[in-house]
Amino acid sequence: MTYDQSHGTFNLHANDFSSGHNYTAAIMDKSTSNLQHLANGYKEVARVEETSKERAMESAVKGNIGLTSQRAMTFIFLWYFFSAVTLFSNKYILSNMHGDPVLLSKISMFIRSSCEFCMVSSY
Repeated sequence: MTYDQSHGTFNLHANDFSSGHNYTAAIMDKSTSNLQHLANGYKEVARVEETSKERAMESAVKGNIGLTSQRAMTFIFLWYFFSAVTLFSNKYILSNMHGDPVLLSKISMFIRSSCEFCMVSSY
């Protein structure tokens, strides 16, 4: 038996069979084993991908993705709620307490910048 480097194959000769060596069986067993292992890996990947697609479709049908999901709706509600609280508290501070608009805006910007700095630095 010789190895052909240009094609990457083994060449069997007639005298290889007469000497009792069973090279083809050994090569075929190894190749079959590798192919079965590779096929099982592909089947597993396909199964995982199919399961992921099924879950995504179920979520889409139930409305659990995008802005209609429960989590997104909660965050939108909280954003609108705190925006309204800020708006009306600022109006109250300026009208009834006769606050300084410049001081209110400076404090608001300082608090906002501090919170954003903490959020960015946590990454």
